[in-house]
Amino acid sequence: EAVISLGEFSALGRGTTLNSGAPVTLGKYVLVSGYVYIQGSMHGISGQELIAVQPHTHRPISIGDGVWIGAGAKILYGHAIGRGAVVGAQAVVTRDVNDFEIVAGIPATHIRYRT
Repeated sequence: EAVISLGEFSALGRGTTLNSGAPVTLGKYVLVSGYVYIQGSMHGISGQELIAVQPHTHRPISIGDGVWIGAGAKILYGHAIGRGAVVGAQAVVTRDVNDFEIVAGIPATHIRYRT
């Protein structure tokens, strides 16, 4: 079941899209810049069967308290972003992000820790 939970004092920027058949949870004080895309579902791509008729899979996405997600970033399919993390603008998150980790790039890679 797809449920979106937005914590206190969190904000979604203009043009942000949440597309998921699984829960998406954003903690408190999360700042999501404009045109961020959060995608918690995916089509199957096995064999030579048409992609449009393959089953969807859904995985939850969790974004911890105090996270900042830069403009145009993409959070993909079932990943968690830890408390206090920073996701750079236009980054594509294809793995879990640790607490207080700063990631950027395509795919998003470790830059440093905030602490």
